[in-house]
Amino acid sequence: MRPSFFRSYFQFSKAERTGLLVLLAFIAFSWCLPVVGSFFSPPVATDTTGFAAAVTTFEQQLATALHKSPARTNNHSGDLSALPVSNTPALFYFNPNTLPANDWERLGVPPRTIRTIQNYIRKGGRFHKQEDLQKIYGLSPVVYQRLVSYVRIPDEAKVPAGLKKSRVDSFRTGNRPAFFSSRERPPLPLIAINTADTLSWQALPGIGPVLARRIVTFRERLGGFYAIAQVAETYGLPDTTFKKIQALLRLDNGLLRKIDINHTDEKSLADHPYISQKLAGLIVRYRNAHGPFSQLDDLRSIPLVDEIIYRKIEHYIQIKF
Repeated sequence: MRPSFFRSYFQFSKAERTGLLVLLAFIAFSWCLPVVGSFFSPPVATDTTGFAAAVTTFEQQLATALHKSPARTNNHSGDLSALPVSNTPALFYFNPNTLPANDWERLGVPPRTIRTIQNYIRKGGRFHKQEDLQKIYGLSPVVYQRLVSYVRIPDEAKVPAGLKKSRVDSFRTGNRPAFFSSRERPPLPLIAINTADTLSWQALPGIGPVLARRIVTFRERLGGFYAIAQVAETYGLPDTTFKKIQALLRLDNGLLRKIDINHTDEKSLADHPYISQKLAGLIVRYRNAHGPFSQLDDLRSIPLVDEIIYRKIEHYIQIKF
């Protein structure tokens, strides 16, 4: 019984044996085909003459650029790291008569041109309209076209006539221009931090469109500011800029948007900047295990809620039954 069983599985008919031999022959032919083909089509040598010439030309141009670059005066000896790194210029509305040097740099104006602008203003020069910007020596037409639509100059017609006359007299006598005095500069506006829009934020020194949008977005995610110091927590806002604008910020009595921790799901809790994903999960699990929160102080029973976190989130939490 057993021999006939194996014989029935391991015996092939004539047609099956023929098919098997053809299959093996095809496999052998496919395996040998690349080897045989290499004898009839020898490899073609790649001509690198043009590439070598291009590399040589590039090296000559790079050497010339390094030779002319001011970075060589710093003993960089042609080191590529000495080449200036180009950053993408920022764009924001500005008054060229009062813009500080670091903000000119943010706009992408070369340092030499910035010094020209500052010397021009220091000697009594003044920009009266947007087109006056192109009079600055060294300011390329490309940079001018990129900046001209962002120039904002206060209307000179609103300046008292007596003040204008004092400026002219100061020029004639060779004294320091009267408008250079900080007492005569138009005061910067106070910003109500809970209601100001992005354009209002951009009126502050050092705040461009990007930072203005970040501040407003952060405020909306929080549900409003309860302290001026919270503005400094905005992502990307430098401490130096915050210190510069802090005196111009005013805390208005906007109502804070609060979260009901007894009925808010985990995802919505985690959307708040002061509540991490892990803390949101612990709040929901605590609520499921112990029932609804009866008072805000119950949050202190959650391991992640220390005194600092509690003081930050207590302004945005409410309890409803």
